[in-house]
This record gives sequence, structure tokens and C-alpha cells, in this order.
Amino acid sequence: MGGCEGSYFDSALYAIGILERHFIVSAVIDNAGQVVLPEIVRERLGLSPGSVVDFRVDEYGRAFLWKSQDVAERLANLERVVGSLKIDMTTDEVMAMTRGED
Repeated sequence: MGGCEGSYFDSALYAIGILERHFIVSAVIDNAGQVVLPEIVRERLGLSPGSVVDFRVDEYGRAFLWKSQDVAERLANLERVVGSLKIDMTTDEVMAMTRGED
């Protein structure tokens, strides 16, 4: 980018990159309480007819939606990380550290 490093131009390109990953779209709830997910949402989440989705609503009223994993997939993901943390501390030492104890 020549002499543009650290400039407004770089900031604008960064913002465009963020906008490409994060987006807001709207949909209408019909009389049956159903919503058609916009195509971009279905594509980004890898959803197709019959896909199962999970919802979470936080304490601020924000709703989150993601593609659900079946139980076998969840267990496989868990098994991949079990025992992967390698530290030279006992459980009691870790707990003391998280509590701020000396």
C-alpha cells in the first residue's frame, strides 16, 4: 500500500474486513411465529433444510443463534480437548490462583 501504512486507508480496509465477517440482517416473524433465515445467515452457518439450530438469549436481551451439534459430535469435540492442558500445578494450586490466594 505504499505510504499508506497506519493511515486512514488502513483503518478503512480493516473496517471493511470487519463488516465482511459481521453483519446485521432483518427478517419478519409471520403469524405462525416463524422466521425465514436470510440466505447469508444460512450460508455462513452452513444451514440447510432440516438443520437444527440452538438459541441463547442473554441477560441483555441479545439473541444468539448457531448450528446445533448432535450429541456424538459434542462428545467428540470434548474428547479432543480432554487432557490437552499441560501445566505443572496441582488442582489445588490452580484453584488458589483463580481465587487470588497466595
